[in-house]
Amino acid sequence: MVKFYPLLLFTSVNYPLVNIFFVPDQTVENKSLRVLSKTLIGDDGRVYACSDNDFFSFESNGSIAWSVHMDFKCNTGFSPVYSGFNQMLVLTENRILRIDFPRNGTKSEPEMFFDPGEIILGFAVSISSSSVYITVKDHGLYAYNMIRQQLWIAEPKTERFGYRLGCQKDYENCKFDSPPVIDSCEASIYISNNEGELYSLSLRGIYYQWIQDLSLVDKFFTVTPGNNGLVYVVFPTKSLVFALDSFSGDILWQKTVGPLAEGSGSQPVIDTNNQSTSLLLDEDLQHFVLDERIVLAFIAASNSGNPFRCRSKHDKLSSSCSFAEPEHLDIYIGNERTIIWFLLFEFVIIVLFAALVRFCFMFWKKQKLQGRPFSAFLDKRRLLHRKRREIDRTITRLQNESTADEFSVDKINDLVQERENVKRKLSSTYSLGRDIDASSKLLNNRFDITMVEQKSPLVTGDKE
Repeated sequence: MVKFYPLLLFTSVNYPLVNIFFVPDQTVENKSLRVLSKTLIGDDGRVYACSDNDFFSFESNGSIAWSVHMDFKCNTGFSPVYSGFNQMLVLTENRILRIDFPRNGTKSEPEMFFDPGEIILGFAVSISSSSVYITVKDHGLYAYNMIRQQLWIAEPKTERFGYRLGCQKDYENCKFDSPPVIDSCEASIYISNNEGELYSLSLRGIYYQWIQDLSLVDKFFTVTPGNNGLVYVVFPTKSLVFALDSFSGDILWQKTVGPLAEGSGSQPVIDTNNQSTSLLLDEDLQHFVLDERIVLAFIAASNSGNPFRCRSKHDKLSSSCSFAEPEHLDIYIGNERTIIWFLLFEFVIIVLFAALVRFCFMFWKKQKLQGRPFSAFLDKRRLLHRKRREIDRTITRLQNESTADEFSVDKINDLVQERENVKRKLSSTYSLGRDIDASSKLLNNRFDITMVEQKSPLVTGDKE
């Protein structure tokens, strides 16, 4: 039986008309076609998927770059997840395998990462926190690090201060029933239970940020983080889209959408420039069942010159943005130099204020201020300063006199001792800083007196 592949023509807002051609392979039969899982477009431009017991890495043109055999059959309903360090996590028969990229052409065997012995409803990876979050049916949400150590387990039944936060309608049979969804911008995990309640948990631990009951609309919905402070909830059967505040969980707006057309018989729309792009897919893809989802993945991987736009602030979302560079949004539009100077000025003010507070705290603990008015303290301080200046003038006058008798020497010594006592009071009990023990300065004071005596010509002449 000869298998012919149709010519696919379509266009979109971001892409011109695309022509996809397959070279027919007369050796391919229907029974030999394999089903590919959901795909992942990597940052390297390759498309990753699994089929049966094999994991594939495709080039953007559909040729197989490399493949790895697995001991378990992959779950085609889930796409591989990049876990960092050139590794992929793949869901196979309710087990999660870790697959390393080939190094220098050498392939390694897949490694068992998680085997709960129960049904896995889905998992997600946070590269920023190096953690994997797994929903196990009838058990809860498990958090593991990349070395397979369990971090925590979260359940839908929770209480705070004796008040139930989730599972309001059927507490006993309430369970998580959706894969976890990670909001990288908000560091949050979104997951729902079988009662139609949506949970927001922190990536860093068992902390329930908010719970929103959506059961009045429908219990079946899908969640998509907007990476813009919003969480989009789609109700397929109701043709509704809700936008929730990612911080509080409040419903901000809702819109009616769809239903989308299911048929593919409509003619393609060509843009005003009549642009057309040809894409020749490799023969390797003729061995797989292809649908629109698979073809779109290779279209996205091949259009490196016209990438999808990514609105995330820091992380590049490989599954949706392909080769896109993250778009950094400036919240403030103005003079950045002015902002820097303003922040520097604020920093200086804070430092000066902290120093003033510290000074006041030490100053008001002084003994001379306890039970006395502040004015008396200042008067005493001025009196000591005036007395020290008078003593300095007297010592200078006596030293300049030509006579050097014993009376003058003793007078100078007494004045020096009195001046040191005044200085000690000004630097301790009557200073503007904290009190200093006067006895700790006794040795220094004696040294200062000796130095004064040596410098005085009257004292020197007496010793001679």
